[in-house]
Amino acid sequence: MRISLLKENGAVLAASFVFAAASAAVYGYTFARSLNQVFYLPSVLAALDSSLFPADPVLQALRSAPTFFWNFLAQVSALIGLERACFWLWFLGRVAAGFLTYKTARLLGATPAAAALSLGLALPAGDLFTTSALAGDPMFKADLDQTSFAWPLVLLAIALWIAGRRVLSLVSLGLLANFNLMLSPVTAVWLCLSSLLREPRDFKKLVAGTAAYFLAAVPILWRLFGRGLMGDIGILLVCTPQSYLTSHWPPEKWIRAGGQIFLLTCLFLKLPSAGRLFALLIAALFVWMINALAGFIPSLHWLLSFQFFRLDVAVLWLGLACAGQVLLPRLARREADRFLAALAAAWTLAYPLSAPLLLVWAGLLLLFEENRRVRMALGLVGAFYGTIALCLPPDSLWGLFPTTALILLILASLAAATAAGCCERPLGAGVRGLVLAMTGVLALLPLLEAAFLWRCEPKRPAVTAAEIWARAKPPDTLFIVAPGYFGFRFRSRRPVYAEWTDFALATWDSSAAQGWMARMAELGVDWRSFQAAHGQGVRDWEASLLRRAPGERPAGFQSWGPGDAARLAALAGRVKAGYIVAPAQSQLPFPVLFRSDEMLIYAAR
Repeated sequence: MRISLLKENGAVLAASFVFAAASAAVYGYTFARSLNQVFYLPSVLAALDSSLFPADPVLQALRSAPTFFWNFLAQVSALIGLERACFWLWFLGRVAAGFLTYKTARLLGATPAAAALSLGLALPAGDLFTTSALAGDPMFKADLDQTSFAWPLVLLAIALWIAGRRVLSLVSLGLLANFNLMLSPVTAVWLCLSSLLREPRDFKKLVAGTAAYFLAAVPILWRLFGRGLMGDIGILLVCTPQSYLTSHWPPEKWIRAGGQIFLLTCLFLKLPSAGRLFALLIAALFVWMINALAGFIPSLHWLLSFQFFRLDVAVLWLGLACAGQVLLPRLARREADRFLAALAAAWTLAYPLSAPLLLVWAGLLLLFEENRRVRMALGLVGAFYGTIALCLPPDSLWGLFPTTALILLILASLAAATAAGCCERPLGAGVRGLVLAMTGVLALLPLLEAAFLWRCEPKRPAVTAAEIWARAKPPDTLFIVAPGYFGFRFRSRRPVYAEWTDFALATWDSSAAQGWMARMAELGVDWRSFQAAHGQGVRDWEASLLRRAPGERPAGFQSWGPGDAARLAALAGRVKAGYIVAPAQSQLPFPVLFRSDEMLIYAAR
């Protein structure tokens, strides 16, 4: 028995490495490109080299951030280098997530084959890797930050909870709080609420687990409250409203979220052990409702800081963990109509960023699998939708890519025909295997195409020529950078007066964040007009992303012109800045010291 378990775990570990490598090949890996990473990494550089950023007003606040993750990253980086440390922590976290997906499926009652199918279905799940339904923040990002590092540990806590190890799960979340003080308490509240809904007799265990949670989180709580740190939700609502306020969501987001919740509900209904998953789903819906309502009541805006919408990917992950157990027995059916209906549902679940109507259609196929007439009607509806979608623009709300529409048309037509009795002969294992393989290849086509396009599109250099030029200046040289640019501090290794990414200070340090807003105003940001323009721009960008036609994320900043020269010169003299960095199209009356296709560097004095 033990040898068999070791063999299974060894095979799963190997499959998890394949999962991590395949997801890296498809979705990519980046370093120093995301807003979050380039904001925090200067604190790691400063820990490795104390001579860096001596005059930067943000570094002191960064050192007090309520997380030990960046301290941990600095220790690992001191051994193997920063870029290697980021990659290997990211990659091993992805391996752990794959392993935990399989193990959680087994805990839910899946056979090894069904658990392997769940792991396979997780790979093309666009919501896990690109953008999620509610928070818009994926579980598996293309780079390492404190959130992408924390998710595998969150999955471990969820797996322990499902296994009945309540106290141990909360202890692990308490330890995780020292690395991520956002995901840890949110997950703990969600799990405890689900337990109270389903097993109120476990109240004593929850009390003990909660006490253990706070005990494990003492180091980070001491840092947070000992220094009197408090965030500023008002600044966060200005800078990233779509993460907190449902009033800033485009209609596409509401429709897609509804379709996904419906499909997950149908999956849970078909699971033999549906009770505990439904408790988790209901608990998630409850905290999401609280989060949504708090956005409309200013006195409750403090609740938005918990960001309960971040749980959307955890619920989706649970749906994928149980999907193999639900779908595999149906895919093994010899009846052509049952097999094709299950195949259509599996294909929709595997298809990345499926259209909302497809999600509902797949859920109905599962829900009414015993009703032949309804299956035939759903097949006809799917065939009709596939035909219409061939004529719609792919980037419309109801549109599909031509390949997707064609596959839908074929699968739905076959499902309708077999449900009508056109094929009463049982399908052999060879035929089913061939059809499954062909459908799997077709389902992966969008991923392969996306990977090819991602590899072929021109990439911004990891460090621009201007940033390399800036690195040659003394470490205490202060740069004034145009407000719409981000990452100059990290990539140039030099102090910056203010950057857009610095709004993240508002998550824990209200005073530092308000100082940043004042500095951005000195750079020319009109916060009154910015709030409306930026909010609408982000709303439009998110809508385009959900329509599968993403554009550039808007910032809403005005470019500098000759009229800004006097103000910038006075600011540079007051703060003793040496250089001004502006976009290449800027026209400022200062001596140009460096010029590239992207930016200009002026002498400030």
